[in-house]
Amino acid sequence: MKYYNLVAECNGYDSVQEFCTYFRENNAVLSNGKRIASEANAMRRGDGHWVACISFEGLMAFDSEEELEYAQKNALSSSINSDFLQEAVSEIFSLLSVAPSYRAAAFGVDAIDAFSQMAIEEIILQNASFGYLFLTDTAWERLGEPKGFENFTEGYYWNPN
Repeated sequence: MKYYNLVAECNGYDSVQEFCTYFRENNAVLSNGKRIASEANAMRRGDGHWVACISFEGLMAFDSEEELEYAQKNALSSSINSDFLQEAVSEIFSLLSVAPSYRAAAFGVDAIDAFSQMAIEEIILQNASFGYLFLTDTAWERLGEPKGFENFTEGYYWNPN
């Protein structure tokens, strides 16, 4: 079993604290009223950049049908299905679209593991694939306007897969 996370590279300590506080105070709310609780922590990566690591309760991915069946039978999540995941991700992206500023962000399975050690821009430069990536418009231009990115919200681009 793996978990969906959001990682955001921020512009310093104050910026990462503001980003974390925003996600602690604002939960995704689904159409059935269920709130997706989040845990937000700040860390300083080895390259000196501050990173916000956001985990979401109940957003899981499974490596096999057997794992999924086990999770459903043992109440690891009472609402494990693709509709739930799609709606939850949409709500998280809505929150991200008005979140405090960040330099780059990634959302996907085990994003914290992937980006707590490596810069998001490095993944793009290596032409590697990973979940959803978000960049400021200046970073998008600096990286040569990588293909597959579209306007996300004012000042940001993303690759909507």
